[in-house]
Parts: sequence; structure tokens; C-alpha cells
Amino acid sequence: MTSAAGGILLVGCGKMGGALLSGWIDAGRAPASICIVEPEAATFAKAVSSLPAGIGHVKSPHELSGAYRADIVVVAVKPQIMDEVAPNLRRFAQDGVAVLSIAAGRTIDYFQDALGKRAAIVRAMPNTAASIGRGITAAIANAYVSADQHALCDELLAAVGEVVWLTDEGQMDAVTAVSGSGPAYVFLLAECLAKAGEEAGLPAKLGHPGRVRVMSASTRTSAEAAAALGCTIAEIAKSIIFRAKPSQRAVLVMVSGVNRVDEKKVAALTGEGIGKADAEFVRARTGFVIGGVPPVGHDTPPIVLIDQGLLALATIWAAAGTPHAVFPLTPAELVALTAGKVADVRQG
Repeated sequence: MTSAAGGILLVGCGKMGGALLSGWIDAGRAPASICIVEPEAATFAKAVSSLPAGIGHVKSPHELSGAYRADIVVVAVKPQIMDEVAPNLRRFAQDGVAVLSIAAGRTIDYFQDALGKRAAIVRAMPNTAASIGRGITAAIANAYVSADQHALCDELLAAVGEVVWLTDEGQMDAVTAVSGSGPAYVFLLAECLAKAGEEAGLPAKLGHPGRVRVMSASTRTSAEAAAALGCTIAEIAKSIIFRAKPSQRAVLVMVSGVNRVDEKKVAALTGEGIGKADAEFVRARTGFVIGGVPPVGHDTPPIVLIDQGLLALATIWAAAGTPHAVFPLTPAELVALTAGKVADVRQG
């Protein structure tokens, strides 16, 4: 029977629970401060196989002594077994311990019914990228969560990525739908590559999903992408969106990561004034976020300008729909895929 007090009680250590566990250890949490409730020994063994020794383990909450009191209970079991699990956690909630749930579809009202009307509940939903520490988690706390408990939950969730705190639980489904769609952009981009390549007379393999590389590190900037790939910054073909005036068309400029765009040259080539494009404009015109804009697959086809300096490179890397995905191609393939105009658009 486990009697140690304090720390984190993690209930369930499957894929998402294991990701949280790894994130906490990587962030400096002491293994001895964590106890896991996991009935399957093999699941526990897998979750801790690459982690330092000292993490506690019980198969059931009933194995915890009556004196055991965690600082927080994190519930990471499948929603379909929650009815069986939740009643066993009631004693922790009644002692004023916050309960952080990442179970999909289980509302705050559900937990208050199961754990007590005055239970301190935080409902959260990480997306799949949390498994590599790059997730987006939507979270909401009820009125009984203290400032310290809120801060602790934020710290624990931030170990696997960014955290967005909501003020209305009704927003949860919408936020998780958006944040969970990141991987879909990569597959959409792969399909667009295949279609654009075939239309341009290129081999279908150009757009094969295997060419798209999803990185654990950010590829939002040229420097970050080069560091993640182990290539030079010059080999990164950065995508920069400008707003043409007065037409309001998007202008996509592809230029080497080591160069800056000369807006006067772009204006001369488009025959319009050129202005900076903000995040809202980029998303509305392309369907992608800044740092992940690919050369094809945009919601509204842009004017495409390709700096002639890129043609001197053997292979270049372009964004693949998210700030964590890139794909390789040759400059000739880029020109064929986009039907872009090759010109001198860099400064200097």
C-alpha cells in the first residue's frame, strides 16, 4: 500500500497520459513526486521504460493508503471507462485536491456529479501533437479551482505544448476541433502536391505523403527549419505573403532563407502597391497560418513570385502546411508546381 503524500497522482498512462508523464519529467519533475494508477503492468512498463526510476505505481486507487493526499489528480483514462474510475477519486476531490481531466466528452458537470458539487475541476483536451511535446491544449476550470491550482494545471499541461484557457465550456468542442486539425493540413498539402505535380507533368511521386516531414521542433522560421533539418538556412525556401493594393490579392514570394524581399521590386512586378499581410489575411486567403504556408494548396490562388536566387540550389525545403512540417523539392519542381514567375525580388 502506497502511503507517500504530495505530488501528482496520474490515473492512466496510455498514449496521452504517457506523453504528459514524459513532459513532466523532461520539465524537471522529480520521479518520486509522481504516482501512477494503472491496472495494466505492461502499459505502466511501456510508459516509464525510458524514464528515470522512482515513479510510483499502483494498480488501483484502493492500494493508496487513507493518508495519501496528492497535490493534484490527473485523469487520463478513456471516456468509456470513466464511470468505473471516477467514483474511486471522490475522496481526493472532497479533500480539496484539484482534478484535471483530459477525457474527451466528459464535462465539468459530469465530474461534479461524480466527485462532488464543490469539487475543483479542470477539463482539458490536448491534441495529438502533445505526444511529441508540440500540442495545443484547450482547458477550462470551474469556480472552485484556486489560483494556485490553476497555475499548477497550466504548468503540467504546458509540458506538452501550448495551453489555451477558455472562459466558456461551450467553446471546448470548437477549439479542440480546430487545434486537432493540424495533421489534416499535412495530408491536405500532400494531396495538393500530388495533384499540382501531375497537372504540371511531374512524376506523381513528387506529391507522395512520404516526402512531407513532420518535425518535433518548430520549422516556423528559416533558422528553426534549418536547425531541425540539419541543412543551411539558404536551402530553406521561405514563403512570404504580401497584400496587393487595391486588388487585395495575396502575393506569395518564395525566397531563400538568407535573403530579404525587396517590396519595391515586388510592387513593380505585380503592378500594384504592396503591403504587409497580417495573420488574419494570410489565414483567410491561404487557409494556412504564418510559418506553415506551403507553395500550393491555397484557398485562393495567389500571385506567385520566385526569387531567381533559389534556382542556384540543388534542393530546397518548403513549408508543408503547419509550422512543424516541411518537404523537399528542386527549384525546377517549385516553378512547375506553382507556375510562378521567376524574377529578382531580393534586396541588394
